[in-house]
Amino acid sequence: MQGEGKGGTAWIAVTVTKTEDSQTIWRCRICGYEYVGEELPDDFICPLCKHPASDFEKVVKKTEVKEMEANKYAGTQTEKNLQEAFAGGITGKK
Repeated sequence: MQGEGKGGTAWIAVTVTKTEDSQTIWRCRICGYEYVGEELPDDFICPLCKHPASDFEKVVKKTEVKEMEANKYAGTQTEKNLQEAFAGGITGKK
């Protein structure tokens, strides 16, 4: 879901990626190691690169809103012009 907040700040809904058994995935931003668990312990150290928990982030995937993007010009003159152009029908007449 996309939208706009106060002050024109754009936002997009995200879904936290989970394993098949619904556990959250945490990824090290340094080396890519993935930790599986609902919470990442504060004292966790990456076993590969030895960086602390502060260098991990929840793995999320953006939720796409294709319907909104596909209908951006729905019902407008721009949509009509585009349809005519793709059909080869623009003649310069109104």
